[in-house]
Amino acid sequence: GGYKPDIHFIRRVTTTEGKVLYDSGGGSAPRVVKPEIVGMMNSMMTGTVEIGTARKAAFAWPSAGKTGTSQNSRDAWFVGYTANLTTGVWFGNDDGSPMKKVTGGALPAQAWHEFMVAAHEGVPVRPLPGTWKSTPADTIVPDEIPSANNTAPVPSTSVGQQAPARPAAPVAQAPVRAARPAQTVEADGLSMPEDDGATASIKHPVPPGDVGGPRKKRQTSILDLLGG
Repeated sequence: GGYKPDIHFIRRVTTTEGKVLYDSGGGSAPRVVKPEIVGMMNSMMTGTVEIGTARKAAFAWPSAGKTGTSQNSRDAWFVGYTANLTTGVWFGNDDGSPMKKVTGGALPAQAWHEFMVAAHEGVPVRPLPGTWKSTPADTIVPDEIPSANNTAPVPSTSVGQQAPARPAAPVAQAPVRAARPAQTVEADGLSMPEDDGATASIKHPVPPGDVGGPRKKRQTSILDLLGG
């Protein structure tokens, strides 16, 4: 139940006349796990016995546990517990050789069942400890369903409630202002001209009209005279 037990191997020693020679005491144990966590773990482990791999272990007491099977069925076990007793059952060969398709939910769970039925004979049934209680997933309804197109959230409806005839109107957004034309930017004494007709040829160069015409004779320079 979330308490730290005082581990001991001998509970009590008495004489044939009933005189107590030794008693472990069995004082109060400190709580080390919250009741909510205990209940949560019991809820998960109970599913193994009720609807899981250890269904063959179920008997009249509320019980929980975990099955286990190693590779090639060399080991198979079931460790389970009630509010009264914890028991582990292991099946395997001493030499570690594989068994014939033995799993934890088969022979170990059946052996655990037979032992626990005999061990709890005449003992009043007790529920597993813990205070946690699960909430069914179909009862959780969010307050609002987010929209994928940045419009107003759509209110959720409960089961059986009719949805609104019209969807919620989209949220009005501020108009987008047109971009202003480029302006002159001053930087280190230099200026970038505005986008006008004089600079249009920079973006869209136009070849001169004499492209492909006869080659004009250039003027002779001093380099031509020195080089012959």
